[in-house]
Amino acid sequence: CTDDFLGSSQMLSRVLLALRRFGYDRRAAISIIVSLSLIPLSISSGIAIDLGRTLNVKGKLQVAMDAAVTSGITVEQASRNIYAVSMLTSQSSNLDITLTTPVFVTNGDGSFSGSVTATVPMTLMKLVGRNNLTLDIRAKVAAPVEEDSCILSLGKDLSPAADSITLNG
Repeated sequence: CTDDFLGSSQMLSRVLLALRRFGYDRRAAISIIVSLSLIPLSISSGIAIDLGRTLNVKGKLQVAMDAAVTSGITVEQASRNIYAVSMLTSQSSNLDITLTTPVFVTNGDGSFSGSVTATVPMTLMKLVGRNNLTLDIRAKVAAPVEEDSCILSLGKDLSPAADSITLNG
């Protein structure tokens, strides 16, 4: 039983000696530091790539939503929603995203608004447990205002000219 204790204490002292030598040995220390720093550097690079891609998708989807509501208000009210949905779908079909059903509404003030939620899948952020990001896209366009315009024509002396101009359009 004493031999086992002496054998294990010798083994423990050898391990401690090896650890002490390892602590004082400066050879190849930089490779350990670099290899350990590659992990957070890789994760932060992946987050930057995924967030950059998400911002790109958000910009393209916002342009598509703006085009949908802008074109939707130009058609008659009965077919605005269908027209806007088809416009949004065609404009966003090449994006690698999942869209909820878009909602378009003609508001009481005559404006036309739309909203949609998009889910953007992540690639490298999956390593930190984030599989996707959700974007809420909204747009609103005011109702076209029919206005009567007036053009004032001035003479050389900056007084109202005697001649008149009539524009119909």
